[in-house]
Amino acid sequence: MPASLAPSELVTLLGDRFAGPPSFTTGKRLVPGLPDPVALNPLGDLIVQAALLGLERDGLVHLDRAPKSTLFGLRKTHTVLVRRTGSGSPVGRVEAGLLGALGPEPIEVDEAVYGWFGEDQSWPQAYVVDEVVGGLVERGAVERTETQEKGLIRTKTSVTFSV
Repeated sequence: MPASLAPSELVTLLGDRFAGPPSFTTGKRLVPGLPDPVALNPLGDLIVQAALLGLERDGLVHLDRAPKSTLFGLRKTHTVLVRRTGSGSPVGRVEAGLLGALGPEPIEVDEAVYGWFGEDQSWPQAYVVDEVVGGLVERGAVERTETQEKGLIRTKTSVTFSV
């Protein structure tokens, strides 16, 4: 087990405490260490938020709230800008991906996330959760087990994760 977990990894492993049970509109995802699926959409969003806050805590990025005009300037809202402020290597895969997408100029958080993805994702929250679990498997914090069950027509492959 690694000495420390990244904020994104903690949110994932304790997903039931952060995202709650799934509903019809949230999607669902099984995460390592939990017997029941959790709500995917809020979990993915919270993972990114935790990663950014952890990067700010470590002095690697700076988050700032800024005004933003929408509807051709008729409506004013706020957005969060993020910029890279330090050098270093964070623990988690999400943190490293977000940090790699940033430069010294501030950009909106959604632009930073899109820059990390590198392409459109059909379900971005699922991509985020998969990145966290993949990073945990790489670091040895989670064990991935693959089983194959042969049927008459095709072979069914099941993947399970254990902490």
